[in-house]
Amino acid sequence: MCVSPSLFELSILLVEDSSADAALLTRYLQQVLGKINLQWVTEGETALEILQAQWEDQDSKSQDSPSQDSRSIDLLILDLNLPGLSGREVFALLTADPTLCHLPVVILTTALYDQDILPIPSQPHYCYYLKPTQLSEYATVCQKIADFWATLSSLSF
Repeated sequence: MCVSPSLFELSILLVEDSSADAALLTRYLQQVLGKINLQWVTEGETALEILQAQWEDQDSKSQDSPSQDSRSIDLLILDLNLPGLSGREVFALLTADPTLCHLPVVILTTALYDQDILPIPSQPHYCYYLKPTQLSEYATVCQKIADFWATLSSLSF
């Protein structure tokens, strides 16, 4: 059974090293998705630690008594160009990890040619969007992310 995205608070992990981009994405995502639980990190290493800890916590806790503190990430929004562990490396590690490979991922890229550099496995829960470069583009990109999430929530995979 799929849950409509409007029936619960969507939990998003945003991996973005630009504070300006993160603030704008957060603002417009809240406008199109309503109430969201958004956690922002600036490094790929930190994102992986959070995601891996999430799965370890879920394994160690009973399904009958979920904790509000251990809210799982529903959607990862990943900038490809990160300092340290790049978004490309994070994505490669996620897709290779059997516990994390099913996490829906929106990849933000500054260039269309990045799609050729980072091939996406043929899965409905991974997608690319061109990273906004102008203020007017943020609403459009965030609406595309919301549409992607709505489509995923209606699929069984």
